[in-house]
Amino acid sequence: MSAVDIQLGTPIQLYRCYFFDAQAHITDREDIRVKTHEEAVAEAAMLYAKRDAKLGFELWLGSNLIHSCPASPSRK
Repeated sequence: MSAVDIQLGTPIQLYRCYFFDAQAHITDREDIRVKTHEEAVAEAAMLYAKRDAKLGFELWLGSNLIHSCPASPSRK
């Protein structure tokens, strides 16, 4: 689902960022609403950097994996 920036008419996309622990389990999720993949990755990286315990994160737009850091954790 997307909203539209009234001033620019640019769609705002809803990205989901999932954070993983050392066992590759999802520990948290943040919704990120921005216009571009680049903005979403930058926002996700900032949120990730503020976390204490971390293995990595994945950034999704709908069913599409946009970015993975450091790499997609293996899921068991």
